[in-house]
Amino acid sequence: MTKSSASVRSSLRSAAVPWAVSRVVIVAAMLVARWRAGSSPLSHAGAAARAAQGVGAWDAGWYRAIALHGYASLGEQSTRFFPVWPGMLRGLHLLGVPVLWSMAIATSLLWLGALVAIDRLGSAAGLSGTVRSTSLWLIALWPGAIATVLGYAEPLLVLLVACSLALVLGAGDRASTWSWRWVVAGALGGVAAATRPVGILLVLPFALEAWRQRPRGAAALGSRLVGIGGPVIGLGSYLAWCRHQFGDALLPLRIQTQAAHHGGLTNPVSGLVGDVRLALDHHLSDALHLPFVLIAILLCMLAFRRVALSLAVYSAAVVVVALSGHNLDSFERYVLAAPGVFFAGATLLANRTLKVVILVGLGGALFAYSALALGNVVVP
Repeated sequence: MTKSSASVRSSLRSAAVPWAVSRVVIVAAMLVARWRAGSSPLSHAGAAARAAQGVGAWDAGWYRAIALHGYASLGEQSTRFFPVWPGMLRGLHLLGVPVLWSMAIATSLLWLGALVAIDRLGSAAGLSGTVRSTSLWLIALWPGAIATVLGYAEPLLVLLVACSLALVLGAGDRASTWSWRWVVAGALGGVAAATRPVGILLVLPFALEAWRQRPRGAAALGSRLVGIGGPVIGLGSYLAWCRHQFGDALLPLRIQTQAAHHGGLTNPVSGLVGDVRLALDHHLSDALHLPFVLIAILLCMLAFRRVALSLAVYSAAVVVVALSGHNLDSFERYVLAAPGVFFAGATLLANRTLKVVILVGLGGALFAYSALALGNVVVP
């Protein structure tokens, strides 16, 4: 057995239990949401229908429709859902696998792969095995992890992000030669940017790592430029297709920033102040998001002291983007793509008792958040 395969096997063992526990928690919440849909005082008109949708609920319905019918028949609104994930689902459908089955199976398998990749990323960043193991529990039980059971693109995105960052952070001892790691990282980053728009933010850690490693020679510099350009090419390719198909290259971004979705980009500080005011005015959805917003902000600040600078910068950028809309909908889901947040949180949990208390609390939060999302109360 090679050293690399042994490392992957070790990461798989570390990831398996938190992955399985999160599946149990979320599926239990989905069953409770379906059972309670008609009687809960928190339910409203769409609760029963939402709970009945299961893995196809919320935005997963769009991904399913795109996989079955394509963008053209669904119109401009569909373009805010980037093409790689529905393209994978369509490919499986053409092979005879029903889309809902593909969603249910692929999301969980991709999420297991993502947890393995996060462990390898932590290793590349020089973190201890204990910190890496704890971080896997934190991300697996983070409320946004409901998206890893629903048919969302996040499991694929996080897998691509973690793999690309692990390759880049592990390329430091090859600063004088052409590096296949940078080329593969660029390709993965390009696919990530065509999976979810937040993938373009990989340009930041890629550029920081290229600067830190100080490549010497044209070959080394060339491989790093290829890597940095990957996310730009990935996003640009999809936007170019939108221009060809719909006549507007920025259409997906314009749709996403409409008031009915994430809202137009705004100052994250003023937006957060507005959300606090809404929470104080008894807006339940905003009040539910705020504790996790505060946790993510504090852990982003801590990340600049506890993890690699490139990881801290990238994770902070993801959180800032998540806070830059006119609402906090899906905030917890966005944070899944910010591994530095969970690495930083894991460094605080050296005490076993404290760690158990925090993880039990997070598990309860994941259960409640999942049940509320399937009860049509919060947007996952």
